[in-house]
Amino acid sequence: MELEGDPRSIDAARPRVGTRRWRLRIPLELVLIVVGALLAFAGEEIRDARHRRARVDVAIASIRDELTANQTLVAKAQQHHRFLADTLGKLFARHQKPDSGIYLNGIFNPALVTSIAWQTARETGVLGDMPLAVVLSIAPVYEVQEQYRAMTEAMSAGIMNDVRRDGMDTVLRDRFAQFIPLDVDFANREFRLLKLYSKALNQLPQLR
Repeated sequence: MELEGDPRSIDAARPRVGTRRWRLRIPLELVLIVVGALLAFAGEEIRDARHRRARVDVAIASIRDELTANQTLVAKAQQHHRFLADTLGKLFARHQKPDSGIYLNGIFNPALVTSIAWQTARETGVLGDMPLAVVLSIAPVYEVQEQYRAMTEAMSAGIMNDVRRDGMDTVLRDRFAQFIPLDVDFANREFRLLKLYSKALNQLPQLR
């Protein structure tokens, strides 16, 4: 039997403050650990998002520069092909042949367009991070441009084969009439390309 003034009864009734504090510290420490992990994860996500955004900005800037350069080249080619179609057409109507000043300077001279920036963005996966509207504004340009480039290579190869076989004067001077529809066709292709370039370049700054 414990006496009323027995110190052992007082110790038994006294709350164990140290144990309670230790138990209270466990949830707080866990919360801090979880919060720290979440903050670290969020920070990593933010850095990754910034990195992807930077890559997209660089890719779009490169594509814009490439399209601008191609636009300039195609505009010059279209002007040249229109001039040739008109000049050769008049010569043909008068039953005259072009002099060397015309055909030696390029009786068929398409633009040497490039698609390096677009291919790089596609192969490195940057296109997947671009807004869909941006990709849709660019893709048709490069599709038509690729058709233009492929046609250029095919026609140039055919002309060079004819020149090797029959000689430059025969192909470019005596058969110059065959280049009239060719120049007209490429001038029309270049006109379409120029419209697509203008449309894409006008949209890109708004969609970045």
